[in-house]
Amino acid sequence: MVRKGTANEDPGDYYEALRPYGITKREAQVARLLSWHHTYAEIAEVVNRSESEVKRRARNLRMKLGANNKRELGNRVRRATRP
Repeated sequence: MVRKGTANEDPGDYYEALRPYGITKREAQVARLLSWHHTYAEIAEVVNRSESEVKRRARNLRMKLGANNKRELGNRVRRATRP
């Protein structure tokens, strides 16, 4: 498993912060990993889903958060989850 980000971050914190945008728990998990700059393949391995499902969830996240690309999505997720 690839390790990036901060080990102290609680995945539930991401879900609660992104919930007002209509984000599901699985999407919050993907958003968290995207904000740590994981690749789609790495995320698929971590969440035990196919890469195509991860890409679909990332596309849904971009639509819900109004991001135009993966980098912008990561930035919006980080801003939304700051304390």
